[in-house]
Amino acid sequence: MQTIYRATDNPTATKGVHFAESRIDAEAYLDNQGYGGATVYEYSVDDANVLRCDSVTELVEIYMSSLDADDDRSADDIRSDWTDSGISYVHDALEQVDGLVDLLAKEYDWVVFVDSYPDDCTTWRYLETAPISPVA
Repeated sequence: MQTIYRATDNPTATKGVHFAESRIDAEAYLDNQGYGGATVYEYSVDDANVLRCDSVTELVEIYMSSLDADDDRSADDIRSDWTDSGISYVHDALEQVDGLVDLLAKEYDWVVFVDSYPDDCTTWRYLETAPISPVA
């Protein structure tokens, strides 16, 4: 099991939400306009089915496995396309690349990555659909 944290106004979490691995990082979202919320909640989650992905390059390799056989783009071509589209971080790819989250959700419950806010925050993105609630 893994303890993770989320600053929010709605303690029940659903698919697509992000959590911080440290309480201090979650607290940065207490006062982050448009993100987070007024309370930091603690969650205890199963960490058995987690993709730890620390670079866009790793995501490109996973994404390539889903391409049609007649798609002849190389990993470098895809990475270049993503970079040209403004994708610099794992969270950018998860938000911008069509089908990527659905592809990951076929095999994983979570994707964990180093995020850009707060600096070097370890972020957990929930890929499942079942709601989860904080520790009582």
